[in-house]
Amino acid sequence: SNGENEARAAVLVFGSLALMAVGLVIAAAFAVGARRQLRTIGLLAASGASPAQVRSYLTLQGGLTGLVGAIVGLTIGLVAIAALAPGLDRRLNFITGGVDLSVVDLLIITLVAVAVSTVAAAMPAGSAARVPVLSALGGRRPLPRIRRRLSIVGMVVAAIGTIIVGLSGASLGRAVT
Repeated sequence: SNGENEARAAVLVFGSLALMAVGLVIAAAFAVGARRQLRTIGLLAASGASPAQVRSYLTLQGGLTGLVGAIVGLTIGLVAIAALAPGLDRRLNFITGGVDLSVVDLLIITLVAVAVSTVAAAMPAGSAARVPVLSALGGRRPLPRIRRRLSIVGMVVAAIGTIIVGLSGASLGRAVT
């Protein structure tokens, strides 16, 4: 039905936005983690690890963190469902139709969590792997030069995003302020 399709579309949009926001937070957390592990990274490099091995180590660390987070999150969610589902119809004052969980859905959630955390860890891992060994051992990270092209691309993407938000608000018949 139309209402069901609209609800699915809303869940997809909000889920995608939440996934992007969480991905940004995870990437920032891994960037801070890589910065804190700079001496360890230097020790790995000084012991003969190649930049590719350092990058793989940090990316794998992100994937494992995502896996543990997904398992903990699913466990908490399943316990909450088991505790709240029996009286949900009574509490909400309408029939919800029960909770239908699929193993495939739970696996997809787990895979997405692992993929997002792995991808979010990959960028800081690549950056950390390029730090010179002596700088890393000293706990110093050289300041990168900000490329002019990157600033221009950022401004263009921000402008396009602003236009899209404005058009989406106009298509709904109300002004976006």
